[in-house]
Amino acid sequence: MAYDENSIRQLSWREGIRGSTGMYIGACDVNGLHHLLEEIVCNAMDEASAGYGDCIEVTIVPESNMAIVRDHGRGVPFRKNKDGQYAILSVYQGLHAGGKFEGDTAYKSALGLNGVGGTVTNALSSWMHVISVREDGECEVVFKNGEGLPIIKDGPHKHTGTTVSFIPDDTMFKGIKWDIDLIKEKLQYHALLNNGIRFRLLVEEKGHEAKEIANFYYTNGIKDMLSLKAEGEKVITKPIYNKVEIAKGTPDEFIIEYAFQYIDKPGEHFYAFTNGGYNPDEGTHVTGFRSGFTSLINKKAKELEFIKEGENFDGSIIRRGLLCILSVKMVQRPQFAEQTKLKLTSPEARTACSQAIGKLVLTKTQADEIIKKVQVEQKAEDAAKRAKAAAAKVVSGGKNLNTLRDMPEKLSDCPDRHGELFITEGE
Repeated sequence: MAYDENSIRQLSWREGIRGSTGMYIGACDVNGLHHLLEEIVCNAMDEASAGYGDCIEVTIVPESNMAIVRDHGRGVPFRKNKDGQYAILSVYQGLHAGGKFEGDTAYKSALGLNGVGGTVTNALSSWMHVISVREDGECEVVFKNGEGLPIIKDGPHKHTGTTVSFIPDDTMFKGIKWDIDLIKEKLQYHALLNNGIRFRLLVEEKGHEAKEIANFYYTNGIKDMLSLKAEGEKVITKPIYNKVEIAKGTPDEFIIEYAFQYIDKPGEHFYAFTNGGYNPDEGTHVTGFRSGFTSLINKKAKELEFIKEGENFDGSIIRRGLLCILSVKMVQRPQFAEQTKLKLTSPEARTACSQAIGKLVLTKTQADEIIKKVQVEQKAEDAAKRAKAAAAKVVSGGKNLNTLRDMPEKLSDCPDRHGELFITEGE
């Protein structure tokens, strides 16, 4: 087969996205479908977070599988720019086009930072309709299979905003439908992370007006989220909340909020967010928080003489049963492991979060409560290690352990912290 200059082909923006969906939405599965909606909601949320508009509405039309996102922001810029390109077409047909890159001043902190979200949603939709209303005019674009031309009407408008309607391409998503419960959960997260912004979810059934099925509005942010996550759990310590600003007023500024308490449940339970977006795979912000929290508790344990100088509780013991909500807002452009933003990789976030938890001032009562919980876990861990060692001795034996090898299994060490001893004759 010939390989020459005619073998080199450049894909269009739409072909590139549809041929490499894993790069942009993970996969054409239920999560990928909902990521399309998430991209449009995040654009609306960035506007509201910047102070433009206080309500975001999501409407689902099950019959056609259409999703509609309406905000009350400034409206997407739509006129021709200095390069002669319609700005609205750059937003929905161009990769890496937007107003949220490093050095831009339209947004202090934003989640939609890669300039591909609107374009990806358009590329993977069979139909998209965008209406942008700005103070000096209105623009409407109907995209079919990715292509469309703007229709602009000049004139002043008192109420501004953007409405994006789209139908995911069924040839890509193979009949997958919107999951109302999943959308509801995501919108609630956004509302909890963005105090004072209302998120409404509506469903429009055939022949009926859209009916509101969820309305989220919070004023206590991650405090409310911690309460929701602790519902139904046995809580061991009282909630602790803190908000820290790092390098305020600089390009390296971080606003870090965290709320945590201990619950009677194995493992660690982190809910981590960057610029209002959920990171289920955690990332550098969680790594920094973990290391800082471990250092803080060990330092406090020494101050209160729970342990001696030179001794330390292991981090996994300290964090066992910890339920934590961690929200990071950063001005510097966040780096993620992928476009779906599941995992934060920005190295600066690790340092900032470690510093933020290091600034927490625990009262003696709070510290006692936490460290006593850690001591209980440490005793359980030590008992488990002794049991494991004893079991290993029984199995391996040795020149002085012949009698242990022949002991009945029922006389092995108790595997947990509670036990009863029955003394009987014979068997």
